[in-house]
Amino acid sequence: MFNSKFRTAEVTQLYEDVREWCHPEYPLLDPLYSSGSNMPVVDFTPYVAAWLRTGRYEAINELWSMLTCQSDASAYMLKQVLAARLPSWIMLSETAKYELHAIYILSMRAHMCGGQGAVFVGSLLATTTVASRQLEIAPAYHEELLRVIQSEITKESFLGAQFGRAKGAKCSLEKAMSPLAAAETAAEKLKVVPPMVRAVVYDYLVRNWGQGTLRFNLYYDDRLYGCGVKWNQHYTEWLDFFCPPTQITQVPQAVTKDILREALLQEGISFKKTASKQAMVEQANGIAGFLPALVARVCPEKQELRPEWVEPVKVWAERVKYCEPIGAALLKLLALSAMKFK
Repeated sequence: MFNSKFRTAEVTQLYEDVREWCHPEYPLLDPLYSSGSNMPVVDFTPYVAAWLRTGRYEAINELWSMLTCQSDASAYMLKQVLAARLPSWIMLSETAKYELHAIYILSMRAHMCGGQGAVFVGSLLATTTVASRQLEIAPAYHEELLRVIQSEITKESFLGAQFGRAKGAKCSLEKAMSPLAAAETAAEKLKVVPPMVRAVVYDYLVRNWGQGTLRFNLYYDDRLYGCGVKWNQHYTEWLDFFCPPTQITQVPQAVTKDILREALLQEGISFKKTASKQAMVEQANGIAGFLPALVARVCPEKQELRPEWVEPVKVWAERVKYCEPIGAALLKLLALSAMKFK
């Protein structure tokens, strides 16, 4: 049933899809933040991409107005970003192109709301879009794209430090245009989930701290773009790349003495309140599968890659790493096309 609080059926349906996670007083906003932060409850990229495909700009307009401060500058910016287009010589599927356009729109919205890192977030999300497919470029524009890619490589970046800007740009484009090979099975699943979920998977593999932990809420700038914990967890579980750890080398702090004591009691093993956690852990280790099951219940973010997905997902992540300047380059091309809007 159409809800009168919204102007369009599309935003009404969006709200119905995510209402259980929304701020109780401010639809579509994250309940963990003040309404003034304009922090979206989830990644709205799939919705905006679908509305772009069907030409439902009124729905995008309504969503934008709910996630930004109302002003003439905001209205003008929306007209600009809606007018953006990728050059025809960028050959990707229509689905990918709409997704890239949606990422550009939402990253500019986040930037307008004070997200200094919004451009970086948008670039990473765009990179995961490209890295999950094989890019093709019209031959006559190969050098033009290389120049744009090179402008997005710094001396300190992964490719810049390894190869320099010119060679790094060539390596990046070669990787994006190469067959998916071992990454294909992972990419087929990853390209249909929201971009922020792909970012969660990538972060798990490249983060140099907190190994073995899925960070479903990622970081502040990701949350300003749109990054819901339950939403990301739901889609990550659908991917089925991960499973609870089969061996526990260190019990997380979240598994407290009280939790451990109660779980052991259910197994018929009692401990005094003065017993040490280490003593309970040693007892728990003698029960097959006990600690992994307990950690999975208390800390669902503690995961490891399933053996059959280790190679495909790691090869995909390596592809993302090499393609990062291309994601930034494609957003720059969208921005340049938007600047022509009058």
